[in-house]
Amino acid sequence: PHWYEFLYDGTTGAEIFPDRIVLHFEDGQRGDHDLTADGIIVDPGAPVNIASSFESVVFATNSVWLKQGSSIISGDVVVNDASPGPVLDSQVELSVGKSVTVSVDSELWADSIKVKMGAVVDADVSYNDLVNNGIINGDLFTPLDLPIVTDLPPFMSAPSGTMDITVARNEDITLAPGDYGDIVVKMGGSILFTGGIYNIHSIDSRDRTELLFAASTEVRVEDKFDADLNVYIAERVNEFETPVTRI
Repeated sequence: PHWYEFLYDGTTGAEIFPDRIVLHFEDGQRGDHDLTADGIIVDPGAPVNIASSFESVVFATNSVWLKQGSSIISGDVVVNDASPGPVLDSQVELSVGKSVTVSVDSELWADSIKVKMGAVVDADVSYNDLVNNGIINGDLFTPLDLPIVTDLPPFMSAPSGTMDITVARNEDITLAPGDYGDIVVKMGGSILFTGGIYNIHSIDSRDRTELLFAASTEVRVEDKFDADLNVYIAERVNEFETPVTRI
């Protein structure tokens, strides 16, 4: 059979309610396998895990490496397609390092995934190839159709500046939007991004550092974004607004 989405369009399809699903059919229309008005409706259908229904905290087109000790507390980790290589780690699109934790409020999506020893994944996992040396408590879904998102928005260029920023150990700074060179945040340091567009050549955020966002922010990194152990990336939310941040 030819599989396709069957949401209700006003005539045929599935209406999804909190306590039930109502299916609408018409002889010879969408949902009738032979598309012939012959008095018989044949409907080979099944519920599926829809690959587009995610809210990503990390979205990549090549590969993702969750390094040792990282924690994903909300949002999904998605690698959109099979990589032609090279990849970041372990010859897989998504590498989940030792002692990494992924919460039940997240999901993992990638062509090939490796979960290393000591990692605990409470999230659902969608994949085509899986090596699991850790613990996965979520549901497993395979195969995974690729690419996950067929029409990606254009990748924004980042014509970075020349002003380098170094945040000293245990120092806190506030950074206005603009063009920057290489940003290094040393152990215990913190940057508060005030909001807007930042074009940055590279970010090196070292152990126990914080990248905080006070308003809607878009961070465009031209070269490399490297986050070490215990790096905290979050929105600094007050009672009046919820910032939206893209990196």
